[in-house]
Amino acid sequence: MNDPCQIMLMPNTEEAKGSRTLKYTTLSSRTLRFVARPLHCVIVVLSLVAVSSAQRTESSAKSHAKDIELYDGFESAPLSSIWETRRFVPSAIEFQNNVVLKGKGALKITVHSFDKKAVHPDGNYTERDELLEAEQYNARENEGYEHSFNMFIPSDFPIVPTRLVIAQWKQFCPEEKKCAKGHPVLAIRYVDGVLTITQTFGQTKKVLYEQKGEFRNRWLNFRFQVRFSSKDNGRIKTWMDGKQVVDYTGVTANPENAETEYPSQGRFYFKMGLYRDGMAEPMSIYIDEYCKKPLREGELNLVGTADQNEHVKAAPGDQLKIPGPLATDLSPKLTKPELAKAMKLVADWQLGRLPVQAQYDWTFAALYAGYMGVPDAVAGNKYKQAMISIAEKLQWSPGPRVEHADDQAVGQMYMEQYFIHKDKRMMDPMKARLDQEIATPDDPKKPLWWWCDALFMAPPVFADMAKATGDKKYLDFMDHEWTITTDLLYDKNKHLYSRDAAWLDKHEKNGEKIFWSRGNGWVMGGIVRVLQQLPANSPLRPKYIALLKEMAAETLAIQSKDGLWRTGLLDADSYALPEISGSAFMTYALAYGVNEKILDRKMYWPAVEKAWAGMLTHVYADGRLGCIQQVGHAPDAFTETSSYNYGVGAYLLAGSEIYRTAK
Repeated sequence: MNDPCQIMLMPNTEEAKGSRTLKYTTLSSRTLRFVARPLHCVIVVLSLVAVSSAQRTESSAKSHAKDIELYDGFESAPLSSIWETRRFVPSAIEFQNNVVLKGKGALKITVHSFDKKAVHPDGNYTERDELLEAEQYNARENEGYEHSFNMFIPSDFPIVPTRLVIAQWKQFCPEEKKCAKGHPVLAIRYVDGVLTITQTFGQTKKVLYEQKGEFRNRWLNFRFQVRFSSKDNGRIKTWMDGKQVVDYTGVTANPENAETEYPSQGRFYFKMGLYRDGMAEPMSIYIDEYCKKPLREGELNLVGTADQNEHVKAAPGDQLKIPGPLATDLSPKLTKPELAKAMKLVADWQLGRLPVQAQYDWTFAALYAGYMGVPDAVAGNKYKQAMISIAEKLQWSPGPRVEHADDQAVGQMYMEQYFIHKDKRMMDPMKARLDQEIATPDDPKKPLWWWCDALFMAPPVFADMAKATGDKKYLDFMDHEWTITTDLLYDKNKHLYSRDAAWLDKHEKNGEKIFWSRGNGWVMGGIVRVLQQLPANSPLRPKYIALLKEMAAETLAIQSKDGLWRTGLLDADSYALPEISGSAFMTYALAYGVNEKILDRKMYWPAVEKAWAGMLTHVYADGRLGCIQQVGHAPDAFTETSSYNYGVGAYLLAGSEIYRTAK
């Protein structure tokens, strides 16, 4: 199920997505089915029962505004009766299926010069193309509502200092009254690359939230809980991409008196789209998954809600149906300036896409490891500082699962920060977790690290801890568990790992065993990161060096002509595209092996050169790194634009290791 909501009761109709107006019904707690959703859409919704607009009469909606419950998935034309059409020109809206959050369609709105032009007394003019909430669905004063909607700002969206409002709530005023020219009481603005949430009364504007960053080329989810009131009991609570960014109590509506001419017992209408000062260049924005529902009595009086302090898992990446241009100014030369340029382009792009809420998930942990590897000479210490900010938000703690390697991977970033700053609070929570795990007996029925990916996630943290504390128990435990996994999954003839026991006897079309590129990349990356921390005289070094040599030799033998590796390592002809995350981890390991004189330079460095050159052909002009297989556990199909954070982490590790000995 691909649902717009992070936690959602399953709809009792298969047509919920395509319906335009929906009525919510409450189920008993025994019938609830919760589904975790990606970060980019976070909202709690009740079970949906589709009803047509005809079934909901205007009179009943007007009779009590708190009965308003709406949903629009923007699947196909015509436009839902939720929206009035008088605030856009007909050619401005398009139901399309190229940029979609969920389902088969989303709405594209494009504003051109003079669309719905309005000239102001000072001679300046504004133009707009906006969806306007129909009057019968307007919010009423002193009643709480929740709005959730998703917007995609394309990569070619112009960043200009022109006034631009992409969503707004306005207080109703009769056209003949002076308040008709009033500003929105609440608005989302996107001006000169800065996204703000503002509140305006008269000529006074208050900024409730402001963030500068790269918001283009990704879906943004907004959730607002609002009670409009001209008294001090008004409330505004806002979440952006799952993170609460506004929690405001106070006046939220203009006073209603003879001076302002706003009518008493006000109503408030919602608009979203593009409203701007006049300019020549067109702008487009995409909208999907709009929801509106009334809030329970007293719900808005709470400071925050349950999910404010809960971890919301962010989406690790996405793929685009319409690719942007590829980068044309990156050189495959392995010189420090060229390597730095290629790393910085991708690293900065990904940094601008980090979610507001800090993540401990393994997908982000691999990215964090990549950022920590980038030399300060490339971009100063901004990446390491960004990682400190994330670690502080996470309180330097691992994920909640005590023995799960995926929840320990973030510890690699913590430990590297500890080695820099020597601050024990950076390592103490991780140490407590590892000590707890070591004290837990093995389950003879299932290895602790039962999947090969785990050999990147957890062992380096144990090796780091051994170095930090001087306590050999961490290396002993790590080596013991690594051996169990290797005995189960490592093919001593092919010198590759099966992803897990379920893949020990599965084969490609050509009859070869299935060995997943990213799985083996994880292992090779894990070997490197363990070796980096093993003392020079450690009796474990020969074992891990021998393993790296075996896997490197096999990797070299199956490298494709484009310098990269396919997702199924032993049947390249069955996979059209190279896979960057696995290729990058392998490149990282080969470069490390050469730099440490474990691998012969004449034999292996040309493979490193080819691999780096191959990866650069999948970097887009904006910094997106494509051809990365989505989260999975085996070879699978993906697209050229498919970009995921762990692949960026691997790319940065590879580039940083090459940079280490470059001229």
